[in-house]
Amino acid sequence: RDEMLAKSKDDKGIDYARGVVQGLAGLYTPKARELRSELISVAPECVGRSIAGNNSEEGQSIRQNLLGQYSDKGGVKEAVAESLAGLDDDGSWKLREQLLTTHPLNVFEGLVGVKSEKAWELRENYAKLEPNVPADMKDLLPGMVGASMAGGLIKTERGEKLVEQLLRNEEAVPGVIISLIGQDDDFAWELRDKYLTKFPFQVGTS
Repeated sequence: RDEMLAKSKDDKGIDYARGVVQGLAGLYTPKARELRSELISVAPECVGRSIAGNNSEEGQSIRQNLLGQYSDKGGVKEAVAESLAGLDDDGSWKLREQLLTTHPLNVFEGLVGVKSEKAWELRENYAKLEPNVPADMKDLLPGMVGASMAGGLIKTERGEKLVEQLLRNEEAVPGVIISLIGQDDDFAWELRDKYLTKFPFQVGTS
């Protein structure tokens, strides 16, 4: 990492910097903090993704810093939205609400593992495309709603009802299949078998 960090000083070494930061996912040691601080201006979007699921004061502070100073950098808002996966606190919801209009796909990617009433209402509303969804995202959004139920939420009573609705929309099917990751029941295998030819990548991933 020290060698990669040295190379990141050169404009041509941005990929090295990204590699260093990507490798910090889940790490919050003094050295990890030092590297994030040093490389945040070089690879801010990677810093955002490296704190996925971190609900600590440190994690929230990094998100606020990213949105306050680096929001004009490509991929930063997307990374912050996705980093909220599994988080259901007030601060995380404020960030989702802030990013939802412009980055709904990433907000739903960051909704994986969240099963509160607020999360279910958001999924159900957007599955119907009732909110003012940007036209260029309407085809992709139902699938992301489905994918946000990965981790077993698809097997809850509410999840089953939502899946039934989403499967009526072919655009949503790939996301529903992705949500089957880790599922080994008859329903999951029936869906995989049914859509293997049409969506082989998603079935293989699941």
